Amino acid sequence: MILKGNKDREARFVGLRPAICAGGALLFGALFGAPLSAQETIASDRPGLGSGSAVLGHGIIQMETGAEYAGGGRTEVYSLGQGLFRYGLLEGVEIQGLLNSLTFVRGPNRDRNGLQDMGFGVKLKLPTSQERLSLSFLSTLLLPTGSNQISAGEAVPNAVLLADLPLSDRVNLSGNLGFSAFLADAENQVALIITPSVALPSEVPMAVYGGYAGFYSDSEAVHYAEGGVTWLPSPSLQFDLNGGFELDSGSYFIGIGVATRWRVR
Repeated sequence: MILKGNKDREARFVGLRPAICAGGALLFGALFGAPLSAQETIASDRPGLGSGSAVLGHGIIQMETGAEYAGGGRTEVYSLGQGLFRYGLLEGVEIQGLLNSLTFVRGPNRDRNGLQDMGFGVKLKLPTSQERLSLSFLSTLLLPTGSNQISAGEAVPNAVLLADLPLSDRVNLSGNLGFSAFLADAENQVALIITPSVALPSEVPMAVYGGYAGFYSDSEAVHYAEGGVTWLPSPSLQFDLNGGFELDSGSYFIGIGVATRWRVR
């Protein structure tokens, strides 16, 4: 989840994705021109620091995974895995398994290697009076199952409200507002993520997005700008390329990923 005792921002970023994104599953197929209700195409929580509001239909299994590099400062972080297992348990109810990553940290003092904490989550579709607005609630809990040098050392809860609003046939606006007991040195953290996305013409199964992610704790605020592209070669398969940087320090991250789904009943 986080690197025990490490306050380097690149190292701290290792924990942002599993806590806010994978649980915070906080990335995206519903954002990229896919129908929010019918789920005619895959609705992935990849890529990006936020998550889409789409909840898997009953009997659908979805697997999302990726790799990432974060650097630009004194610490470099290599992350491989970012696994998110999703299953539509009931209509409007999705359960998740956060498998998280094998992580390699190269810093000025000593290197650290190991598995991040794993956990589980529940995503619930919320009613809304606006036909075009999609809302859901996601709650996750990371457990101290990771390697000694990587694990948070305690259970880390996270709760987030997810929203998607199509502005036109090709433009979508996504928002995440979440809270987690995330940082070892700042237990209370609020996350605000705003992500507009644009689907390319229908004959091109690609979409682009850009956005802002802010993480506000008792001790500091960290701000990221991010962007990326997704490619859907088929309705049940998505590839992605994404990246971003911290606005204050200039440290950055780049990543690639894939998501696929299938129906079991």
